[in-house]
Amino acid sequence: MNRLILIGNGFDLAHGLKTSYNDFILSYINGCFTEAWTKYNYDDDSIAIRRTAVMNEFPISSFRDLSQYLNHFYTTGYLPLLRNMEIDFKSSRYKPFFEVKVKRPFLEHLLLNCGTSQWVDIENEFYHQLKLILHSQLNDDKSVRLRELNDSLASIIVRLEIYLNGLETPPVLKQYRELFLSDIKSIEVPLDKLRVNEYPRKTHIVNFNYTSTVQKYFSTHSNSNVTINYIHGKLNDPKNRLVFGFGDELDDDYLKMEKERIKGYFEYIKSFWYSKRLTTGS
Repeated sequence: MNRLILIGNGFDLAHGLKTSYNDFILSYINGCFTEAWTKYNYDDDSIAIRRTAVMNEFPISSFRDLSQYLNHFYTTGYLPLLRNMEIDFKSSRYKPFFEVKVKRPFLEHLLLNCGTSQWVDIENEFYHQLKLILHSQLNDDKSVRLRELNDSLASIIVRLEIYLNGLETPPVLKQYRELFLSDIKSIEVPLDKLRVNEYPRKTHIVNFNYTSTVQKYFSTHSNSNVTINYIHGKLNDPKNRLVFGFGDELDDDYLKMEKERIKGYFEYIKSFWYSKRLTTGS
């Protein structure tokens, strides 16, 4: 190998893919309320919504449709919507025309921290919740809370994969193609005696994304010249499932979790999968 490329989420975002966690959560909650609006009910393992308004047109003149209504809460905060509170629109009070029951506290926590002015990181929030459980004085309740939290994350992972699979395949961008296939410039290799620019003999890509966007750039190249390591897992690949969770081994609380007798803290830890996939090249 004489060229190493690291690919992160910024690569997908640069291709116009809405792959941030906020994009995913917004799509999910909009889908739930849209079905509740059209069918009067929505119910899954995480949230239940019942439409109480009987008129066909949107009942609040401030908004043209349900999309505008939901975008209002994405901008200002989901708290009134999730807690079934009266809502003040232009000095007029309205009772909510959806009854909402969030079944999983972790999902509610994510929704309350998701918005245009806030960027929610599901994995960091998950680790934060683990730490809250770790420091809880209610020892008998820890195992139950851990199970609920892990089940919540498992449900989110399933929905995240469905969401990412629904995104359109982006086109190849000329700038990236030129960058990936460009020569290794001698001036950029100070620790090696490279006299002239050299075409990369073998390229290794560590892809931290679940999507295969980068693969399109090397579809015409021999597999012997380019290796792509999906270190976080790959969509629709049962042999390389999505890696999701936390991996902060340097945190003091991580060491405390290792000493805990209660099982469940390390059900979603990245470190083990990182080492396995780096050695196998999956």
